[in-house]
Amino acid sequence: MRLVFFFLWVCLFAMTVKCDLPIHCLNTHIAGTWKFSVSDLTTKPTDCGYSHPDSNRYHFDHPAEDKFSPTDKIDVTLRLPDYAESSSSSVNGSWTMVYDEGFEVTLGDRVYFAFSKYVPRFSFVKSDEVADYRSICTETMVGWFRTASGMTGCWKGERTDSASLIAANTIKTAKDSEHIVTVIPDIPVNLKFKADEWLIHTVNNDPASSWTAVANSRFQDQPLADVMVLLGAANYAKQNVHIAAVDDLRADTEKYSGLPDHWDWREHGYVDEVVDQGNCGSCYAMATISAVNSRFRVKSEGKMGLNLSGQNLLTCSSYNQGCEGGYPYLAAKYGADYGFSLDTCDPYKDGKIPEKSCSNKQCNTKFYLSDYYYIGGYYGNCSEVSMMHEVMESGPIVSGFQAPYSLFSYESGIFTGPDAKKEGAWEQTNHAVVIVGWGVDTARTPPMKYWIVKNTWGKDWGEDGYFRIRRGRDECGIESMSVAPVVEWEVDAETL
Repeated sequence: MRLVFFFLWVCLFAMTVKCDLPIHCLNTHIAGTWKFSVSDLTTKPTDCGYSHPDSNRYHFDHPAEDKFSPTDKIDVTLRLPDYAESSSSSVNGSWTMVYDEGFEVTLGDRVYFAFSKYVPRFSFVKSDEVADYRSICTETMVGWFRTASGMTGCWKGERTDSASLIAANTIKTAKDSEHIVTVIPDIPVNLKFKADEWLIHTVNNDPASSWTAVANSRFQDQPLADVMVLLGAANYAKQNVHIAAVDDLRADTEKYSGLPDHWDWREHGYVDEVVDQGNCGSCYAMATISAVNSRFRVKSEGKMGLNLSGQNLLTCSSYNQGCEGGYPYLAAKYGADYGFSLDTCDPYKDGKIPEKSCSNKQCNTKFYLSDYYYIGGYYGNCSEVSMMHEVMESGPIVSGFQAPYSLFSYESGIFTGPDAKKEGAWEQTNHAVVIVGWGVDTARTPPMKYWIVKNTWGKDWGEDGYFRIRRGRDECGIESMSVAPVVEWEVDAETL
């Protein structure tokens, strides 16, 4: 019976990973020659035909293509790992994947982003299962572009290089090369979360264990579907993947030169309060907002104690899917393009999103990011040391990782878990958190390095809402993808 229960947990966790949109395209699918069809620029913000928040079914009930009127075309070449150029305008730039969902291209003063195209396998199907869709990685959905001066437009892309080149650039990861597909039924409504007493006993009685487990009352006897949302488990049974952490083979004396053994922004008073995301797949939004709050404190040396609105981001962003999930990179992009509102204007509603309204119109005071980027410069170039420098020099960062079911039982100590699922050089993630610092447990032999991580499951979980996780080994994929939101301090804190 024990073996059966453990297998059920592994299967439920492994197969119910948040996917946000049922798309799976890799950078090798995207690299090539493209033709971008673009609309005229406008001084008014445009949603390019998307809902607020974005919704999978809305894409097919109200196709953005129906409202898209291109007026010009430009030729763009994307080369690995991150070089972009336009032969139409003789402008060079850069590009990056946004997970496996889409890509962003910067050319001159313009930034283009679009989701890769996907279509139902059967015209009559309106489903939330990835197996019912097919990714077309050689085309995009209608996307957005913006100039440095704030003018906006819409665009759509199509690859124009030869089929043989496309085939050569394709990674075959499964029988259906366009998706990594694992399908299970919906989690039964009456299935309740039960703490794994065997795991707790095993962890707590293992002399080599670096952490302590407990049956957390926060989750016990709650609907399993609600609990699994906290790890990104929802509609789409697809693996979200990203490129693995970059190996750094230098000696420690060289690798960690200029970096202290311990760093913690909480000790400076620059980290905001721990929140509870509730029964909403909002970790990407709440973690991003927390990092931005902290970075304003760091930038202003504590003079700007902002608390920005995660609810406003959930409700108003066309780049993400509200409580159905999203990505820190696109959450930060929203902050750069549209600005964040104050939490006092639009407080968190525990996963409830107002219908047919965006509170953006009610919150006039906006705080914009000046930039946002993947640590390492582009998607797939992250590393432990680059993360440490970013944290120490600019403030907390947002990281995705593959949180295992055992994290529900975490009480204290340095968490260790299984390797993130991989396809070649790719890893799977399901949760977003904030890294506020790092340290070394010298009481252990040998000493164990760790990250200090802020979670979004409330103060009663873990170490007052935080946990530590082993550092330097890409534990659970924690060092494979991190996002840095960039802030500027230009507002007098006394006027807020």
